[in-house]
Amino acid sequence: MDKTNMSESFTDHLQWYDSLLKSALDSASMLYIYSNAIHGYSTSAAFPMFELASGVIVGVLDTGVWPELESFNDEGLGPAPKKWKGECEVGKTFKSSSCNKKLIGARYSSKGYKGAVGPINETVESKSPRDDDGHGSHTSTTVARSAVFDASLFAAMDMAIQDGMDIMSLSLGGGVSKYYKGIIAIGAFSTMTHGILISCSAGNGGPYSSSLSNVAPWITTVGAGPLDRDFPVSVTLGDDQKYSGVSLYNGKTISNSMVPIVYATNVSSSSSGSFCFLGTLIPTKVVGKIVVCDRGGSRVRKGFVVKEAGGVGMILANTKFFEEELPSPVVVAFSSRGPNPITLEVLISDIIAPGVEILAGWSGAIAPSELEEDKRRVKFNIILGTLMSCPHVSEIAALLKAAHPKWSLAAIRFALMTTAYSAYKNGKSIQDVATRQPTTPFAYSVGHVDPVEAFDPGLIYDTTVDDYLDFLCDVGYTSSQINASGKKGGTSVTSILKYSITLTNVGSPGTYEVSVVSQTKAVRILVEPALLSFSKKYEKKSYTVTFTAGSMRSGTASFASLVWSDGKHTISSLMAFTWK
Repeated sequence: MDKTNMSESFTDHLQWYDSLLKSALDSASMLYIYSNAIHGYSTSAAFPMFELASGVIVGVLDTGVWPELESFNDEGLGPAPKKWKGECEVGKTFKSSSCNKKLIGARYSSKGYKGAVGPINETVESKSPRDDDGHGSHTSTTVARSAVFDASLFAAMDMAIQDGMDIMSLSLGGGVSKYYKGIIAIGAFSTMTHGILISCSAGNGGPYSSSLSNVAPWITTVGAGPLDRDFPVSVTLGDDQKYSGVSLYNGKTISNSMVPIVYATNVSSSSSGSFCFLGTLIPTKVVGKIVVCDRGGSRVRKGFVVKEAGGVGMILANTKFFEEELPSPVVVAFSSRGPNPITLEVLISDIIAPGVEILAGWSGAIAPSELEEDKRRVKFNIILGTLMSCPHVSEIAALLKAAHPKWSLAAIRFALMTTAYSAYKNGKSIQDVATRQPTTPFAYSVGHVDPVEAFDPGLIYDTTVDDYLDFLCDVGYTSSQINASGKKGGTSVTSILKYSITLTNVGSPGTYEVSVVSQTKAVRILVEPALLSFSKKYEKKSYTVTFTAGSMRSGTASFASLVWSDGKHTISSLMAFTWK
């Protein structure tokens, strides 16, 4: 907790902690209060939504798993669900006892790797599901669920279907290609047809437009934002000026006296000295000093470069392009952006979730810095990326699946999307770290995931495999390209477009009224009827949206939102208009 954010209405930070905890769950209580290494508290409360999650199987396609992590403790869990058909594949470094009632199975797929690279060198990499990289351990313990796969994509997705998965989490980049050429898109389509929800990372190519990976509309594509908490630290200069930042340093004082601080450029023999690359610092100018290094290249390695040169500390300065990357919720600069480079009609990414300073399990085979010269080994690590935001959405999807077992994967996906928030309490849109200004849906799509609201969305949109086949036909793919039954189609541009859309009530009976918020006058939007009344759960009602387009300057884009509300629930649908 950052005590500087405590409201003046509290006289003591303990009151503040207790108030925040009670706002989440009345019966919750604090176990410990932390006031030294960190400021905060811990609680033993098990929130009701998490208690429902047993019985949901999530597969994580990644670099493997470190089964000894406490995050895979299976105490109190029952046997694996009856629908589970998978297994715990063994190897020299992975025993059958590595699996348990939490980590119910693990497989590895190496044939594709062998064909492309050659045999696995078992002196540096395990020929088993064991994680020698750290990435898979981190993402799987973020999701905190079951099996972790490796390497060959199609083999792993096939196993997911065979084993009886509910959710599949892929913290991988997918490249951009035609849908029928993208290996993740093809595999995800087949997996989706078996009722398995696929969530993937949007990529770390931001803040540039159309920098997305995994853009197929049947994939839940996840961008990144920060958490609403950090690890604050300040640097005090000799004139008492203070500069705030973030650090995992434990707070021990480097020296009882002031320590000289130097900019890397001034103590370097290289024209790119500000980045503190290997071999660029002059030891005689660095010994006993704190060195300020610019962002660029391996950020962790810079600390080792300074240490090797005799420095006593390193400050990493973000460039103006990235600035602080600390406030929340915002879209972080590295999070990839839309529009979809293949199909402008699809916004992508679908949603953003926490992807900065994420604490989760780590492999015992590699240092937390991932540097060879770092000999430390840890059970947990803190890293960032859309690869970290993806498993958060996978986890929430698993909780929704457990709470609503009758919901389709589309219902789960749209519950997450229609309840996401895209504005602060003052009404302004979520900011973009890269510009420090309110950003557009091309950066955050529908907004930041809201797990509590997603449990009771009121209404949801549902889609079927046929809907996606129709989409592929409409954008001009041939029957051979989509392996469909002879359907062909093409896009058309007219001044009036009309769409019929169906909503499904997953809440209590009620009447919903529609409103449209548009940024442009170039497109007139008419919704009929304006009211939808639902008398029972799972009842379906349809409405029609008519778009009448005027003229607009080529290359511009604008946005609108269609919102249904009964006074309690708000179901938002985002629309983008792009003129070529």
